[in-house]
Amino acid sequence: MLTIHFIFETNSYISKVSERNKLTPSKRMLTFTSHLRTMLLMAITCTAFLSLPAIAESTSETSQQSSDSDLKSLLDLSFKDLLALDVVYSAGFFAMERKRSPGNSFILSLDKIENSPGRTLSDLIDMNVIGMDIGEHRFNSTLIGVRGIMIDNNAKTLVMLDSWQLNQRQHMGYMLPAKNPLIGDIQSIEFIMGPGAIVHGSGAVNGFINMISKTGSTNEGFEVDLEYGTEEKYRGLEVSYGKSWGYRKDFYIYAGIQGADGFTPDNQYNISAISNYNHGDLKTKKMYDSNYKISTNFTYNNFSMKALHIIYDEETSHWVYAPLAWANTPRRFSFAGVNPKYIYEISENNSIEFVGAVEYSDFGGRNIVDPSDVHSLGTRENHFEGKVVYKKSNRNNTLAVGALWGEREFENGKTYFIDTPRLPNGTDDAVTGSWEETALFFEDTLTIGNKTTLSLGLRYDNVSYGKDIEAGGLSELDFEDQSNVTPRIAIAYDINDTSTIKFSYQEGFRYPDMAYYTWWIQFNDILEAGGYSLPALEPETMSSFEIGYYNELNEDDLTLTANLYYNVYKDQLTWHFFDRDGPYVSPEAYDYVLGEAGWFGSFINQHEDMSVIGAELMINWKIQEDHAVSLGIGKVKLNDFPEERFPPLQVKTNIVSTLLNNKLSLTLNHHYNSGLSSNGFENMHDDYKDARSVFNGSAKYLFSNYLSAKLVIKNILENDTPKYSFELDSPWTANAGNNHRYIYLSLNYTTF
Repeated sequence: MLTIHFIFETNSYISKVSERNKLTPSKRMLTFTSHLRTMLLMAITCTAFLSLPAIAESTSETSQQSSDSDLKSLLDLSFKDLLALDVVYSAGFFAMERKRSPGNSFILSLDKIENSPGRTLSDLIDMNVIGMDIGEHRFNSTLIGVRGIMIDNNAKTLVMLDSWQLNQRQHMGYMLPAKNPLIGDIQSIEFIMGPGAIVHGSGAVNGFINMISKTGSTNEGFEVDLEYGTEEKYRGLEVSYGKSWGYRKDFYIYAGIQGADGFTPDNQYNISAISNYNHGDLKTKKMYDSNYKISTNFTYNNFSMKALHIIYDEETSHWVYAPLAWANTPRRFSFAGVNPKYIYEISENNSIEFVGAVEYSDFGGRNIVDPSDVHSLGTRENHFEGKVVYKKSNRNNTLAVGALWGEREFENGKTYFIDTPRLPNGTDDAVTGSWEETALFFEDTLTIGNKTTLSLGLRYDNVSYGKDIEAGGLSELDFEDQSNVTPRIAIAYDINDTSTIKFSYQEGFRYPDMAYYTWWIQFNDILEAGGYSLPALEPETMSSFEIGYYNELNEDDLTLTANLYYNVYKDQLTWHFFDRDGPYVSPEAYDYVLGEAGWFGSFINQHEDMSVIGAELMINWKIQEDHAVSLGIGKVKLNDFPEERFPPLQVKTNIVSTLLNNKLSLTLNHHYNSGLSSNGFENMHDDYKDARSVFNGSAKYLFSNYLSAKLVIKNILENDTPKYSFELDSPWTANAGNNHRYIYLSLNYTTF
């Protein structure tokens, strides 16, 4: 018998909650009643769905035997074989075939990653994933746009490692590390377009990305990879070792280190570098300090533990043209965390999963002008989380019911891993504060007959803010709790053995990230001194209606996936420069702030609802055994958006050929984005109106089963149309150097 003890500091916890929630009796009762009503609704709904397996049990005996046979076949497969299937793991609480999973998904296998010209997560998105696009931000680096939406950060898109969330909540998502070339510990990557709040909670609004890590079972032995980049003088070394000593018993460790000298890019966009400006050692794509990554993956029977440590910096914005006022251009990211998981098997079909997370992360900047003050700003964040999920599976039904508790603490001016920063500028997008998060959730998936799959789910989330929230030494604020209820319904129907049609209604939401309060607090303090105030920040929500079609033609040699979607955004959180006649403050309040501060901007909830309608088409064609073509086309139309930063039309093509008895693999990639109109952005630079057409290529040669070499050429024809950036009037602030051709050479040795 297994006994699991949880020790809670009950009295301390109760006193903390009391301190955080000093509400009036009426507000306290209203909050309690609202939470109780929500939990009762979930309990009643969950009870109703628990009875639904009886419906599935009434299906034919033939269907039941077929399901048992399919389940046994899946259980008999190795983990490596499972990864080769067209299955997604992060779209629900159980693995599902891609053609039946809610929303639209794209899977990059290890073979595709290793043969792609893409070297980083952002490269792989840009070259392969239709419905996603990569932009640049002058402060924060990579922007991941999804289905028409690209804002000034990545807080709408979750990035995960084996469903372990890696997004920072202080500084707006997973941005800078998306450029990190050290991804040799990744086995495959899932890209899911559409909200996933039912499973992943706040932040899974526009989509989510799940990187699946290598294990000692999938990669048993040693692997060494060396890489050199000619343009920025990049050097990278990756080493890994995997060992398996039985079923569900393995260990994998990975370490990578890198550096880059950077280079001075061509003059672009008719803008010259500012005269008499002390650039110091500023160079595009320069890595300034130690850049490394260490990860481990351990499994012993029902217990597993992942650990990850990253330190990464790069000249993110390429500010050769930066004014002296913005000296802190190179940004630095660090992360260290562990993700333990234990599965308690009640019976063959019933289990309880205990999942934890402990994380420490920093985000900071380097001063390129004053070498004596190399890290003049910084902020840190820690996160503790525990999740319990009960799972039940039988012939025609899978059920997951669970709860989550977590706490995040944020501290501006201090870091864990960045060397001795001085107290940073308190207004540099960082806030000191904390919050607690709780959630209840369930999802029931039924197989009705042998053709129909029905998924129904509901989730309740609550965030309780601490009383110590402040920015730049200004007012400490006490925010009220925020909560959200998220439903999901999805149905898939197999028209025949090769064709499936599916429909889903899903919702996503996110609470304001802590950095969103930086300028909000600054300007609200000014307004309150004059008798005014800013509207409170609220969670944003998104409702998504989607219909999809999947068809396998010619015995898997040709597959077609088509999706239509309609997304509605309410209270979208984004940066906004206020104007005198806008809906957020009165003209008198606007005049007052300008008189005190000289400018007026903050994160805010958009006043009007906005919507996106779009379509995606993906075709994968295997031409004989040695050649394959993948084609993706995406079209979006935005309604009521104040500004547009996403290509109305995308086309992504990959042609892969293997020659010389599979010793040589050639890949040619083409990524086309149509130009933007100036709709909503009067001062948009003319270069953004041009189409962006980029060719990339790679060649990989196997000298033996153990030794291979690879050549990568990015932007072969040196296309100079800039990637979309948040400031569409000044592409030079985020795109210097992107018109260059980049060449990389790598050598790989493995014992497996």
